[in-house]
Amino acid sequence: MPGSTKDTVSVPSTDPTDSESAPSQLRRRVISGSVWTVAGYGASQVLRLLGNLVFAHLLFPEAFGLLALVTIFVQGLTMFSDIGIGPSIIQSKRGEELVFLNTAWTIQVGRGFLLWLVSVAGARPFAAWYGEPELAALIPVAALAAILSGFNSTKLFTGNRKLSLARITLIEFATQILGLIAMVILCMIRHDVWAIVYGTLVSSASKAIASHVALKGERNRFAYDRVAARELFGFGRWIFVSTALTFLAMQVDRLMLGKFVPLGQLGVYSIAMNLAALAPTIANTMAYSVLFPLLAHHSRTDAGASERALHQARAIILRGGLFILASLALLSPAFFRILYDPRYADAAWMAQILTAPMWTWLLFLSAYHAVLAAGETRPLAIANATSLVGKIAGCALGFQVAGVPGFIVGLAVGNLAGHVPIALALQRLGTHILKQDLVFTSFAFAFVGGGVLVQRWLTNLVDGRWHTWVELAVALPVLVPLGWHAVRLVKQAMARR
Repeated sequence: MPGSTKDTVSVPSTDPTDSESAPSQLRRRVISGSVWTVAGYGASQVLRLLGNLVFAHLLFPEAFGLLALVTIFVQGLTMFSDIGIGPSIIQSKRGEELVFLNTAWTIQVGRGFLLWLVSVAGARPFAAWYGEPELAALIPVAALAAILSGFNSTKLFTGNRKLSLARITLIEFATQILGLIAMVILCMIRHDVWAIVYGTLVSSASKAIASHVALKGERNRFAYDRVAARELFGFGRWIFVSTALTFLAMQVDRLMLGKFVPLGQLGVYSIAMNLAALAPTIANTMAYSVLFPLLAHHSRTDAGASERALHQARAIILRGGLFILASLALLSPAFFRILYDPRYADAAWMAQILTAPMWTWLLFLSAYHAVLAAGETRPLAIANATSLVGKIAGCALGFQVAGVPGFIVGLAVGNLAGHVPIALALQRLGTHILKQDLVFTSFAFAFVGGGVLVQRWLTNLVDGRWHTWVELAVALPVLVPLGWHAVRLVKQAMARR
C-alpha cells in the first residue's frame, strides 16, 4: 500500500547504465540484446509461417478473413486503451522502484478486465456492420486474452529497460510454441477459426504465468501510489492518443478492404500482408527492445550521442529490412506457387506490391522510437493522425482507380505522410534523417523495383514450367549482394562497439 516501507524500496539494479562500467556494459548489452531480438523474432516468424501453411490447408480463405476481423477488433480495443505502461517503465527514472512497478501492474490488470467488458458490449454491433454473425460469439472469447495479458509481470518491462532480453525472448518463443501446438491440434479436430482463438488464449495464459515464474525480480502485488499513477498517466496521455491512431493507421486497410471485397479475398490479402509485414515488424521489435532503451539511456546521460546511435542503428535496420523486402518481392511468386494451393494465388502479386508500403512504414518505425526516447510523445500522435488521414484518402482513391493494387499503393502514401512529422520532430531535436532516407529509398527502388521488372519480363518470354527457375535466377544476383552488405554492416557496427 502507499506509504509502506517495502513499496518504496527500489528493485536491486543490475542495469548496466547505472554501473561504474556503464559504457562497456552498455555496448555489450546492446549487442546481446540485438542478437536475441533478431534470433527470437526470426524463430517466431518461422513458427508462424509453418502454422500458416498448416492452417491454409486445413481452413478456407474465408476463415482467414474472419480471423482478421476478430484480430482487428481485439487489437483495436487494446491499443485504444494503451497508456504506455511499458514505455513509461523503460523511460522513467523511477522505472525500478517497486511502488512504481506495482502501481503500473495494478493499472494494467484493471485495464485488462475493462477491455473484456467493452468487447462484450461491442461484439454484436461490429458483427452487424460487417454482416458476419459469428463475430458476435468469437470476439468476447478472443478478448479474454486481454485479461490474461493484464496479469503479465512488469519484469518483462524492467528486463527490456536493462536490455536483458535472453529470458524474455525464450519465454515469448516457448509460449508461442505452446499456442501453436494447441492451434494445430484443435484445427485438425474442428477445422474452423475457433481453433486459432483457443490457441491464442493458451499462449497468453502461458506467457502471463512464465513472466512471473521464469524472470528474476520482485513479485508484483496490487498497490496504488498517486504520485506514480500521475507520472504514468502524464507520460501516457499522448501515447494513448498516439497508440489509438497507430492502430487505425495500421489496420485501416483491413477495416476498409473488409467492406470493399468479399471475405475470402480479405483472407488472401491478410496472408500476403502478414508475410509482407515481416521487415517492418522486425524493425519495430528491434527499435522497441534495443534502440528505444539505448536512446532513452542517452537522453538521461549524454544527449549528444543520440544522433550517432540513431544513424548507426537505422543503417542496420534499413539495410536488413531492404534485404527482407527484396526477398519478399522476388521470391513470393515461387513461394505461393509451391507452398500454397491455387485458392491463395493472388497473395503472390499482392505481396510484391506490398513491398512499397512496407518500405515507407520501415522508414517511419525506425525513427519513431527515437522521438519517444526523448520524451516527446505529442509528435507521435500528430504523425499517426497524419498517416491515418493519408491512408484513408490514398486507399479510397486508389481502390476507385485501380482496385486492390491501387488500394495498396495508397498505403504507401499514408505511411510516407506519417513519416514527415517524425522527421521534423527529430530535426527540432537536432537529429537529421532526411539524407539517410533518400539514399536508402533510392537504393531500394533500384534493386527491388528493377529486379521485379526484369523478373516479370523474363517470365513472359518462357514457358510456365520454367517460371520458378527464371524467378530464382533473377533473385539470386540481387539478394546475395544485399545480404552480404547487410551482414558486413552489422560486423562493422559490432567492431566499432
